[in-house]
Amino acid sequence: MDRDDEEVSILHAEVAALTRLLAHRDKALQLREARIRDLRQTVLLENQKREAAVAATASLKAGRTYKVARRAAQAAALRDPKRLARTAVTKADAGIRAYRRMR
Repeated sequence: MDRDDEEVSILHAEVAALTRLLAHRDKALQLREARIRDLRQTVLLENQKREAAVAATASLKAGRTYKVARRAAQAAALRDPKRLARTAVTKADAGIRAYRRMR
């Protein structure tokens, strides 16, 4: 009888230890899940901001003011002969490299 009581108390101690261990792991898992949810929300929010910025940029580039400013910049580039030559050489070089890659 004494031996049975001792075995029961040992088993109770093991059950209590395992219960504490499971409670600790459960708490850690809940913290991890909460962190994952927060990160997911952050990623979704940043993605929405990025999509809004891309849409705003496309809207600006489609506008008349942007097109006029772009043409003015291109006209200014034509007035600077060194810049024009540098641009022409760069574009020609890119075209030649693309042609060589096709062969």
